[in-house]
Amino acid sequence: MPAGLLDELFQRRVIVLTGKGGTGKSTTAAALALLASQRGKEVLLIEVDAKGNLPDYFDVPRVGFRARRLHRGINGLSMQSKDSMQEYLHLFLKLPGISLRPMEGFIEYVSGAIPGIKEVLVTGKIYWEQRLTRDGGEPRWDLIVVDGAPTGHVVSQLGAARHLTSLVRTGPIHDQALRIADLFADPDSTAVVLVAIPEEMPVSETIDLHQRFKRETDIRPVAVILNQVQPDRIGAERVEAMEMLLHGDERNRFLEQHADGEPLLFAARMTLDRRQRTKHATDLLQRSLKLPMLEVPYLYERRHGFAFTRALAALMESS
Repeated sequence: MPAGLLDELFQRRVIVLTGKGGTGKSTTAAALALLASQRGKEVLLIEVDAKGNLPDYFDVPRVGFRARRLHRGINGLSMQSKDSMQEYLHLFLKLPGISLRPMEGFIEYVSGAIPGIKEVLVTGKIYWEQRLTRDGGEPRWDLIVVDGAPTGHVVSQLGAARHLTSLVRTGPIHDQALRIADLFADPDSTAVVLVAIPEEMPVSETIDLHQRFKRETDIRPVAVILNQVQPDRIGAERVEAMEMLLHGDERNRFLEQHADGEPLLFAARMTLDRRQRTKHATDLLQRSLKLPMLEVPYLYERRHGFAFTRALAALMESS
């Protein structure tokens, strides 16, 4: 791991994690929140997709749109579009807290007529939460960790506020969209982190996502977290010897001495192939993205409760 990468990330106000489904984006977000809380930070963990499983990583009941305690030093909330719209009308446009039911048709019309307005509601909620203060004036949250949208949606979501400023040239919507866009484009305030695993499709999508950020937005990812890295139990010095064992005379001699040794050779082949794929994926990410990378070893645990979150956080800390 690049020296101090986690500490550098925790200096930001917001960390947004994104990646292809199955790469461990949500569990990584939970583990980062736990690590930050262990450093004494008051953390808000936001679930963008409202899947409802964020509390599973802390063994607590579901959360809603209002922040609720998940663990010591960690609060969580789940984005809800209607609640987000009501908060936007109340806070940003200075409309009183009113029921949305009579306005639902109008809101649906506005959402369709102005491209990106629904996405801006999501990023606007993050913007608003990072502005909240305690009674003494210090920030309510030392850090906001966002379990962001997956690769297919995150660029349009995070870039929506900037796009909206070009569509709405003046007025409160323009001004708020501009402030939101500036927050996510500022690398000193917001860290967008790409999450991947060392397999061909996730690596390819991660590289493409990085390029899309450069082409379509002024947002630049700052790091990569590579999950599920299989430990190298062979070592570079043994690879050549194992390759020789799997072919030609060495293989024949081994099987003459061990008649039931075919499964062992098959396992050795799989191990070497996995090692090569992992090395290729890691090298390709580093060459293509040129970003600091945290490699997290594979965690052999099926249950995704707080024990898993704590174990993953420990692996990230020691990697």
